[in-house]
Amino acid sequence: MRVKGDRATEKYRSSGIDIVFNIFNELTKESDEEEMQEQEEIEAMKEFRRDLADKIEAAVYRKNKSLVNKKYRRQMRKLAVKLKNEPDYAVKILSEEISPEDVAQDCVDIENGAGKRQALIEI
Repeated sequence: MRVKGDRATEKYRSSGIDIVFNIFNELTKESDEEEMQEQEEIEAMKEFRRDLADKIEAAVYRKNKSLVNKKYRRQMRKLAVKLKNEPDYAVKILSEEISPEDVAQDCVDIENGAGKRQALIEI
C-alpha cells in the first residue's frame, strides 16, 4: 500500500518511477519486437516493468527515510545513469536476480562512494 504525500513529493516520486520504467522499456523494446509477442503478452510485460520500477522507487524512498530530498533525487538520477550505462545490471533487475531492496542499497552505496571503491578493487 502506498501512502500519498504532498503534491511535490508525488511529482518527484512519479517522475522517478517513469524514468526507471522508460529505461526498462528502451532496453527491452528490441526483444519485444523480435519475438513478435501477442499484444496481451507485451502489455503484461509492460505492467511487470512498471510494477518493478514502482518497487525500486519505493525501496529508494524508504532508504531515504520516506523523504524526497536532494539525496533521494541524486540517488534516483544516479540509478538512471547506471541503468543506461550498464544494461547487464538492468537485465539482472528485470530477471529478478537483483531485488528492488538491493537496487536501493546500490543507490545508497553509489551515493556514499562505495561503488567507486568497488570499481577500484575490481581493477
